[in-house]
Amino acid sequence: MPRRTRVGDVIEIPTPSGLAYAQVTHKHDQFGHLIRVLPGLHAQRPTALALIVRGPSAFVILFLLTSELRRKSVAIVENLPVPDHSKAFPLFRCGTPDLTTKRVKTWWFWDGNESWPVGTLTPRAAPHAYPRYRRLRRSSAEDPIRVEP
Repeated sequence: MPRRTRVGDVIEIPTPSGLAYAQVTHKHDQFGHLIRVLPGLHAQRPTALALIVRGPSAFVILFLLTSELRRKSVAIVENLPVPDHSKAFPLFRCGTPDLTTKRVKTWWFWDGNESWPVGTLTPRAAPHAYPRYRRLRRSSAEDPIRVEP
């Protein structure tokens, strides 16, 4: 059984293209761990991991970390302070695309506790919500994790 995860844990994620790194920033009671995926892929674990962690995020995602740790598809390699720029829970945008047009008619913002409709995203409103939805996905338990846009 893997040790209990903590905010600040740095996760190493083997991918077909190299090692990716992420950091746990929050634990959401309903949706699991919020992680910030760090930019870049590495042939081996960087010696300056703390420097990478202090930098920007490539994206954030709610991730079923405990199940991936049990599968041993990811590993906790360090615990480092979450940078100030990543301490607040991000604002997410979400919406369901129309099956015919593939466009979202009504967007919603979600702050980790509450959600509210915002309708059509204007250029002024769009930057206030996390701009991309990404998935870390595998086609089967034996396949490596892949990042999907």
